[in-house]
Amino acid sequence: MFYTYLWLREDGTPYYVGKGSGNRAYSKHKRHGNAPSLDRIVLYIAKDEQDAFDTEISLIWYYGRKDLGLGCLRNLTDGGENPPKGVRKGSKMPEWLKEKLIILSIGRVPWNKGLKGTCKHTEEGRAIISKTHKGRVPTPAMLSALAKRNQGNKNTLGRKHSEESKALMRLHHNPNSSIRRKKPS
Repeated sequence: MFYTYLWLREDGTPYYVGKGSGNRAYSKHKRHGNAPSLDRIVLYIAKDEQDAFDTEISLIWYYGRKDLGLGCLRNLTDGGENPPKGVRKGSKMPEWLKEKLIILSIGRVPWNKGLKGTCKHTEEGRAIISKTHKGRVPTPAMLSALAKRNQGNKNTLGRKHSEESKALMRLHHNPNSSIRRKKPS
């Protein structure tokens, strides 16, 4: 999935427009530093990569580039596939250089050879994590933070409630019910 993203200053004005996929909008950039907080990132989902490039070009044109004195964005290009000067994006490596790199790599041991995956990806690691969380009782502060974070979230991620839990929820939400949920203090 491709998208165009807009990074906003604390006052809500945009300062950078980019095209990305995956977690690009939330990761550190060499020139622009760390990504802002999640509430200051705007995403424009694209149907394909070209649509994302077109949106990027449009947003840069609309808000204007600071280096040209036309607006508030720190972008150094007009968007699309044109990289900044000195960047060889899309250029092919010469055959002589490929051959040289192959010769230099013969006999070298990869840095990660023999290393096992991170703990959480192994069965043993999953068992350790599961054991540490089993029987753990969340504190009232944790519960209120989770409730605040999930407030208004309609996404149940495919989870189904049992008939018993549905009946309890109906009782808790019924104003005439004698069973009322305790409010967190």
